[in-house]
Amino acid sequence: MKKNKFIIVFFFLLSLITYSQNIFHYSYFVKGEVREGVLLYDKNIDQAVYVDLLSTTKKTQKTEDKKIKEDVVAVITARTTVADRFFYKKENKLKFTQGLLKTMYLVDDETLEINWKLDKIEKEIEGLKCQRATTQFRGREWEVWYTTEIPMYYGPWKFYGLPGLIVLAKENNNEFWFKLERTETKNKVDIPVVNVKDYKRVTLQEFDKDESEIMEGKDGIASRNYNEEIKPYKRNGVELIYEWEEENK
Repeated sequence: MKKNKFIIVFFFLLSLITYSQNIFHYSYFVKGEVREGVLLYDKNIDQAVYVDLLSTTKKTQKTEDKKIKEDVVAVITARTTVADRFFYKKENKLKFTQGLLKTMYLVDDETLEINWKLDKIEKEIEGLKCQRATTQFRGREWEVWYTTEIPMYYGPWKFYGLPGLIVLAKENNNEFWFKLERTETKNKVDIPVVNVKDYKRVTLQEFDKDESEIMEGKDGIASRNYNEEIKPYKRNGVELIYEWEEENK
C-alpha cells in the first residue's frame, strides 16, 4: 500500500513540470515544535512566496534518541495564533515580513547569499530521486536533498538557487528542518500582496538592531527586571550570524 502511494505521488509530481503555477506544502520543524508552510510559485512572473504559517505551530514529542526523525513526529499541543510570515523571492532578492511587539516590519534581506556545494550522492525520498547539496549559511550547516525532476529554483524559507525542488533540508544539529509533504497545481496562483503602508520598511541590519534592543530591554518595553544586569542579546534561532558580522571578525 505504501509503495503504491509513493508511485502515485511520483507520477503526480512529474506532471507538475507542465504547469505554470505550483503550490508546495512543507512541514517546518523548529526545536521541538512543528508548523506548516507553503511555497507558492508563479512561473509567468518568475516570483515565489513562502508563507511561514506560525499560526499552525504545535508542540511535538521528541523520539527516544532525542532527535526529531524524518518520519515520526507526535503532535501534543498547539499554540495560539500569531502573525504568519511572508518571504517574497525573485531570483536572489528577498523581502520578508516579521512582527516585533506591536510593529510589523517589511525587511529587505539585501545581504542574502547562499553558496551551495552540489555532490553526486543520491537517494530516493518518498518516490522522488533526490541529490544532495550542502551549505554553511549564517552560522549553521545544512544538508539538503532536492529533485531535478521538478526544476524549481526557489525553496522553503529563504532557500533559493538549486536546480530542483527541495524535498528535505536538515540543519546539522537536527534543531531545524523542512520536509515536503504534498504538492498542488492550479490554473492560477494568487500571490499574497502586503500593503506596505502597514509595515515599517527596513534593511536586515536595521531590523536586527531593533530586535536586539528589544531583547536587551534597551527600548524600555521588554519584560526584564530593571534590577537585572543587561547582557548582550545572543541569537539562538535559525540564523546565528550575519554577513556584516563575519566581515568584522
